Amino acid sequence: MMKKENKFGPYPESDFFCPIKQEVCDSLGMSTYACWKGSKENVDLHMKLDKVKEYEKIRPELQWFAGMMEDKLSKNDWKGGWQNFSLPDLLKKLQGEVQELTDAINDMLWVATYNHFYGSDMPMSVPVNRVIMEAADVANFAMMAAERSNAGLKAKEGE
Repeated sequence: MMKKENKFGPYPESDFFCPIKQEVCDSLGMSTYACWKGSKENVDLHMKLDKVKEYEKIRPELQWFAGMMEDKLSKNDWKGGWQNFSLPDLLKKLQGEVQELTDAINDMLWVATYNHFYGSDMPMSVPVNRVIMEAADVANFAMMAAERSNAGLKAKEGE
């Protein structure tokens, strides 16, 4: 394959080279002509790809934890969401979740201490999993409060 050059340097000559993104877009199945057209759909598609690339930059630990958060949220979808909760209601629920997380951490520490001092091999998986799930609950209620605050700000700005 021949190489061409542009202001960003050499690139492979390909039917899928995208002049908007200055890279090969073969995963899109778009031709150079389609990209050159610069249609709104193509620009939107590139913006979505940029978002995907941004998420790929997120730390693996955060990706994993966001998955835990989503798992907890999706298991509670039947409750109907949080958009109708007030910030004081969300704060009260968040405080309750913080207490549950505190209890879960204390239980986990108790099991670890018991194992250490008594040479026991009591399994740690149950208390560790409980800490993870309670931490996801705390994070979800914090996210809900942030989302409701942001929605309120956007509504005020739109007036």
